[in-house]
Amino acid sequence: MENVKKFSGENDNDLWAQVSRDMAREDTILEYSAVLEQQGTTIFFDLDIDLGGGFESGFETTRFTTLVPEQNSLRFHIYPQDWVKEIEKLFGLEDAKLGYPELDAAYIIQTNQPVILKQILIDSAIQNVLLKYPKAHLKLSPNEDQPEGSLKFSVYFYQAITNPTDLQEIYRLVFILLQRLENTDGYKRV
Repeated sequence: MENVKKFSGENDNDLWAQVSRDMAREDTILEYSAVLEQQGTTIFFDLDIDLGGGFESGFETTRFTTLVPEQNSLRFHIYPQDWVKEIEKLFGLEDAKLGYPELDAAYIIQTNQPVILKQILIDSAIQNVLLKYPKAHLKLSPNEDQPEGSLKFSVYFYQAITNPTDLQEIYRLVFILLQRLENTDGYKRV
């Protein structure tokens, strides 16, 4: 992994103007990692493209990750619906329905607290971004890399997203969801 860069800004426009300029300096981006700081929130951004070669197939990932304190029991995993998941549902895969028809149809939603998750995702702007990027995976789960007391919140894709405008829109989604988590059952930023 290359050096992790660090950017900060008062708002996401300031922050992503810096990131966009930095990304534009790269001829080809195969790896890009940055710590993004805005209003006391730290979000790690990572882009990894492995072209593969020979008999190896390549892979691509785009990931935004941050820590949140473990102050309530909410956990969730939201990931794309596909025909394999439809078959798995026939064999017992649990898929919570939040009452947002387009979102429920596009994603498998697993959560231990559907009412709280529904409140977090209530804003149509959030739902529209999720529907615009139907390959998104969102996960709030225990953080194996840190001591007890923190959870890891991730929004990731098994594809390379390199357009700064798209990345900023996804970053904004992560930032807003973090704010909603903070305002749900006593979450506070770490």
